[in-house]
Amino acid sequence: MKYTTLLFFFFVISCKNEVKEREWSAAMSAPYSYRIDGPRVNYYLKGKLINSTSTLTSIGDFGWGHPDSARNSGYGIAFPDSISVAYGGLNDRLQMCHYKGGAKLPVNRIKELFYKGYVCDGKEDNFNYITAGLAPGGRVCVWVDFVEIKRFKVNLVDVYSEEPIIFFGDSLDKLKVNEYLKHHPIDYSIWEKPEKKHDIDFGFTSENESVISSAFWVISNQGARKIIYEQMIKKRERNKSFNFDEVLKKENETNRIILDNESQFMPKELQYVWRYGKDFYQANIILSKDIQGFFLEPYINAETGKSSNYQMIVLGIENDGTHGTVYFEGPGKKEKILSFKAGKYISKEDGDTSEFYYPEIEYLFKKSNG
Repeated sequence: MKYTTLLFFFFVISCKNEVKEREWSAAMSAPYSYRIDGPRVNYYLKGKLINSTSTLTSIGDFGWGHPDSARNSGYGIAFPDSISVAYGGLNDRLQMCHYKGGAKLPVNRIKELFYKGYVCDGKEDNFNYITAGLAPGGRVCVWVDFVEIKRFKVNLVDVYSEEPIIFFGDSLDKLKVNEYLKHHPIDYSIWEKPEKKHDIDFGFTSENESVISSAFWVISNQGARKIIYEQMIKKRERNKSFNFDEVLKKENETNRIILDNESQFMPKELQYVWRYGKDFYQANIILSKDIQGFFLEPYINAETGKSSNYQMIVLGIENDGTHGTVYFEGPGKKEKILSFKAGKYISKEDGDTSEFYYPEIEYLFKKSNG
């Protein structure tokens, strides 16, 4: 009887461990187009190296928080209690610098996330990555997939270039990097606290039926880059407003994280590509802090007399297929924000020279709702 009880006890314990073990991969990310060169990230448990990831080239194509292409040492099972990083990145004078350092990690929080998982579209799912985000000025952020668990700063070691450079030239060239940085100068404070998400939808409309939305990306202040797929873009006839339904939020009954696919980071840049006839056109639209603040500022709905918020950013293309207007829309209100003329889009096969095409913009919004 005692022997049988012991066997049962060990069986239960082994099954429990088997259920709770979670494999994970080490990953890295960087803010979109704030290039990070030659990074290496190590994860430790009680001083012992348990996982790592590195690359000799640059990262930053996929954006802040999104795992980028790199080598790693395979799947880990033990969870880390500390991290070290070393990488080349920009400072606010646009010099390339070596940064190096480390920090303690909340290992119990990491275990909890991997053991519990999360809910997406009503289905349970598992976490897969521990990702280190490497930003200018030695700013570092660590996520378990999309859940932030740590921010810290590492030390400047030295300056190795007086201007932005790219290892091996395998990605963006110097001209494009400088063009992007001209419009988005480095501000360290951006990466010192989490970025808020908001209920933002995106719309597309055109006066000409021959104009077809092709691709649309949004870039957040911290450098997260997200593609807005065709099925995610709401469309309507020109000069007609969208109907805004009340969004119902469900309680988290399982005490797990519920992934909200509707919420978005407030974009600092909109990257549009559309087709008109046989040609493709592109415009990269900067949304300044004033414009972002305008979108987030409540207004009084003239129809109801109640406070409302803008809920949608809409791109409208005129009949000629090249001129456009960006609107903010919400219940009972539509506001023209800016207008522009697009440039022709050139594909990667042709050199991708229009990736950072910034048109001249006429701003139409008022800084205060009055």
